[in-house]
Amino acid sequence: KNLSLELLLHFIEYWSDEAEAVGGMDPPNTHSGRSLSTDTLAFAVRRMVVPCLLGNTKAALLEKRIFRRMLCIVTELWRSPVNRSHCKAELGILIDHFYVHFLQLGPQLLPDRKFSLKADGVDFSLHGHQLDILRELKGLFMSDPHDALLMFLNYDTDISTESSGSLQPMPGTKWKLFQRLCSALCALAEQCGETITQQIEEHRAKVNSEDDTATTEPPSDDLSNEDKSAVRESARKLRTASLECIALIVRALAISAGTSSGRQFSALFFSWGDIDAPPSDKPKLLTYGEEKGDRLLTLFKGKTDQLVPFESSGADSTERNSSQEFDTAIGIASKQGLKKAIDYLVASRVLTPAPRSIATFLRMHKARFDSAELGRYLGETGIDSAEKEYWNSIRHSFVRAISFLGMTLDDALRHFLTHCGFHLPGEAQKIDRIINTFAECFFEDNAGDVSICPFPSEDEVYLLSFAVILLNTDLHKASERGRRGKKKMTKQDFIANIRGSSQGGNIPKDYLYSLYESIERRPIVLDDMGELDVDGEGKRDINDILNNVQGAESLLRGLAVHDFEFATMEEAAKVRNCSAETAAQELAKSATEKTWHLWYSVISTCLETAHLDLQGMESCADILVYALSIGVCLDLPAQRVAFLGQLGRLKSFEELRQGRWVQAPDYEGFRKEEWYLELEEACAAANKDRRVWALRNIREWMSSVQSDLFHTVKNKADLTKAIAELESGDTFLQDPARSFIRSGSLTKKSGRTGRMVEYVFFLFSDLILYARKEGEGKMKIHEELALHQ
Repeated sequence: KNLSLELLLHFIEYWSDEAEAVGGMDPPNTHSGRSLSTDTLAFAVRRMVVPCLLGNTKAALLEKRIFRRMLCIVTELWRSPVNRSHCKAELGILIDHFYVHFLQLGPQLLPDRKFSLKADGVDFSLHGHQLDILRELKGLFMSDPHDALLMFLNYDTDISTESSGSLQPMPGTKWKLFQRLCSALCALAEQCGETITQQIEEHRAKVNSEDDTATTEPPSDDLSNEDKSAVRESARKLRTASLECIALIVRALAISAGTSSGRQFSALFFSWGDIDAPPSDKPKLLTYGEEKGDRLLTLFKGKTDQLVPFESSGADSTERNSSQEFDTAIGIASKQGLKKAIDYLVASRVLTPAPRSIATFLRMHKARFDSAELGRYLGETGIDSAEKEYWNSIRHSFVRAISFLGMTLDDALRHFLTHCGFHLPGEAQKIDRIINTFAECFFEDNAGDVSICPFPSEDEVYLLSFAVILLNTDLHKASERGRRGKKKMTKQDFIANIRGSSQGGNIPKDYLYSLYESIERRPIVLDDMGELDVDGEGKRDINDILNNVQGAESLLRGLAVHDFEFATMEEAAKVRNCSAETAAQELAKSATEKTWHLWYSVISTCLETAHLDLQGMESCADILVYALSIGVCLDLPAQRVAFLGQLGRLKSFEELRQGRWVQAPDYEGFRKEEWYLELEEACAAANKDRRVWALRNIREWMSSVQSDLFHTVKNKADLTKAIAELESGDTFLQDPARSFIRSGSLTKKSGRTGRMVEYVFFLFSDLILYARKEGEGKMKIHEELALHQ
């Protein structure tokens, strides 16, 4: 099978090269205007090659070498203009089946772990399959940047309905192949980032617990330390590869946009060269119109007291049509969570980032969002004190708009949990934050009315609110099987539990009696908490891929009577009665408007987790530069402002990482700084030379950041490799400023025996240690010496 596929690939490659070289190998067919050999091969590909590839899906799942050769055939069919022009529908089916569906499986980690196929119990692994897909996609979009635009033109726009000639309509709805491919790549990168973050946080908790005297141990799972390390490394590989693919797609759109927007942008984008090759290790500060006395733009200027308004002067959010952005946000919330949707609306200038604005928006549109997802959003918190205060403000603004005046605690809690548009999340810490905010607001409304609120402080309200939720579950929701012989909580048990606590001793018994009777008589109808699996929404499993084969084959048979032609940019321009450059510009703009929220989301995720893991940030920086370039080049205000904001966040992170902040930074404070104000003005300027100058500055600064990130990641890899030989070596990873220099042999005279003993020394930037292997296992550290004391 491998040999057959290899020969088939060789034949297709050779024939395509010959056909393109001579423009058709036979005289034109008088009826179709095409050569007979071209029609013959197109028939063979459509009727034999494509069904053969689909029919071998199971074999490709079981054997990675077969899968790799099948991917190469699909890629070759796409790259060849001759094959592509005759196999539009077939190529759409193959790319959807072998690329999109496999990526939609989510991260396939643990390369050495096998997955069972239900049909016959055969085992296989898909980690290598996904890496092969990403490798092929990189080659596909790197070879010809305009391929991204052609994919969008043929599979995401309904150009056939605009045509009156040879472009025939595809059956059914739009494929949205380009958008679904971008969505799958971004989701894969974000899911891998979440896995890496979880692994690192669990590892740090474990390392810290070894030095802690507390008896509480971090939660454990079924994975061994070796498996956890394999998960982390395989997730890093997938995330890096997927980010590189996304960067190439955005780069392709940027080049298409620049080529069609004038000589200045075209020359600038092509001068940037390969996406993985930063041109300089040091920042260059370029000047626009120096002979005219314009100021020098530097990305390292200090802060100023000048404030920047949230809305730019040329864009009024009330005048823009925000319905499309809101519909997009609804889709993001259902697939990626409400937090991503709010980030998108803020970036689109539909919302301001102020907590009160966000809370008001959530109250007004709560019916459009999933109630469980809204509950999870309200329970969020931040990393540092500033972020925690920000989330507390959103929560308080949302709850404070609800009046609990004159309500008893049980009525207020019943109203809060059943009529305010959200469901309590399943995570205990999130429930705690929401109930704590409720307790504050209830006490503010009813303090002083002892008949309704006989509590000296909000702490008693908080305690009793939790007790009521537990009582409601015990009386009305706990199943008989779950009780395992336990009786329901009695009135005496409830009162004893409350009055036995330090905060509940002063609560009157009569009040507790009435509270118990009210819950017993009128339960609080809560949906089950934590049972909604939003993470699995939109994902596929292996059996879906196998089941899709039959549907794809049926679709092919239905399309057999049609001859779908692949639309070129010239044909699109002819249909739209414009130049090819204008058509390319319109398509690049449309593709950006439909997918930019995916890029924004993946960049935000990378920035949020960059303090834990820097790998992949170089490609993330590329995505940001090219996405911002598209917004500036095509004059897209919402996208331009959104990605400028992310540039500011990246700069704040870099300053924090390099030790320029003595305290936690204000991640929105960059909007007040001079460099941001000048960049914002330059990027929105009517003068193209001014905009090109701004983009050149951004690229030069970003190149220096990427160079520094590259050296940092490389040093971290060297450090990780060095400490792998040491017992408890993971403890040396805790200091982010530590770097590994070298290791070597060391001979030391024993103070006890006088003999010369051989050791291995490890020199770091802040300490030197020496170790020796004693028996089996890793080397044991004998002594550490600090270099700076």
